[in-house]
Amino acid sequence: MTGEEVTYESTFSKATHSDTHQKISFIPDTQNGEVLGFIILVVDLTERWRNEQLIKEQKDELQQLNEEKNKFFSIIAHDMRSPLNSLAGITELLMRNVNSGEQANIEKYATMISDLAAKSNTLLRNLMEWTLTQTGGIKYSPVKINLHHLIDDICSVYCGVANQKNININKVIPDGLEVMADKEMLSTIFRNLASNAIKFTHSGGQINVKAEKQIIG
Repeated sequence: MTGEEVTYESTFSKATHSDTHQKISFIPDTQNGEVLGFIILVVDLTERWRNEQLIKEQKDELQQLNEEKNKFFSIIAHDMRSPLNSLAGITELLMRNVNSGEQANIEKYATMISDLAAKSNTLLRNLMEWTLTQTGGIKYSPVKINLHHLIDDICSVYCGVANQKNININKVIPDGLEVMADKEMLSTIFRNLASNAIKFTHSGGQINVKAEKQIIG
């Protein structure tokens, strides 16, 4: 070690105590230019170090929450696009029939709008619940789900957009087929699949949804 002051910062762990953070300085004791020894100065910086660690953890947590928020907005925009497009299309048809006085069609389209609005509200509520699961507000809760009924509910939300593109959705799912899963999480997966399938299927095409029970082993 030279005759210059040397300073280190280090964290120490003890079996029976919390970590401590210290700054250790070796100050040369000189006389007539000759180093006779060193004075060791130890400064406890544990409190400052812990505060810095806490700030870092809070910053990381805030960044994660911000990423979750952006993810949530992205999912809302993705999942709500189809029902809103359907709603706009049906509303336009309703207005045309209002002008022409077609009472039967007016009632039909009004019923479709009411049904679609209710399903959109359910979709939004499911998205909110899914967001809580991602932020720890709701835990994963697997239950028995009738897959046929679940797919029917999801396809009915997207049927308006599919009809506008003249896309036929074929479902081949046994009525009694059940799966063990978290309903909201599974619904989110199928909604994304349905939306993407309609988006990337050419006009006049068809989408096949199939499921079957397999026994492994």
